[in-house]
Amino acid sequence: MRLLAYLFYFLYRIKRTHSNADACWLINNFSFSGSKKRKIIYQANPGVASGTSFTPPIFIENDHQLVTGEKVFINADCHFNGTGKVVIGSNSLIGPRVIFCTANHGINGVEASSYQTTVSNITIGENVWIGAGVIICPGVTIGSNNIIAAGSVVTKNISEYVLAAGVPCTPKRNLPKIFNKCS
Repeated sequence: MRLLAYLFYFLYRIKRTHSNADACWLINNFSFSGSKKRKIIYQANPGVASGTSFTPPIFIENDHQLVTGEKVFINADCHFNGTGKVVIGSNSLIGPRVIFCTANHGINGVEASSYQTTVSNITIGENVWIGAGVIICPGVTIGSNNIIAAGSVVTKNISEYVLAAGVPCTPKRNLPKIFNKCS
């Protein structure tokens, strides 16, 4: 199995273009070291910092979609959907099964029937914890030094230094300005 993994890796490396579909398939189906996984993802997403680590499976729909700062951890089964960019600041931790949706469809009759979509980028600040099963909707900005509780659905921007939770996600309490877990 290891030989097969490296054969597919070699074939991936000699291709001129690297897609997220190929990268995710390779990472999700074979066991590679952390540095090799980062290298595979980086080839399809040059904006991923070298200090980024993640646990497969990971699903990234479009190329060059993911941009991360240093010391970012993305847990298992995270999905990056749509064609918009997802920017994650340094020292951020993403829980398992988090969904980043950068595309939305129209809600009036003409837009809905023609499958027109709008795309909006998602921005996550530095030192952010995002709990398991969170859904982040298009166009959302989550400020730095925040905690987003598990199971939340983030539909609007979240300011800095707050613990936010719920469906829809709203600030529940302020965090002290000294909150900085990863430094």
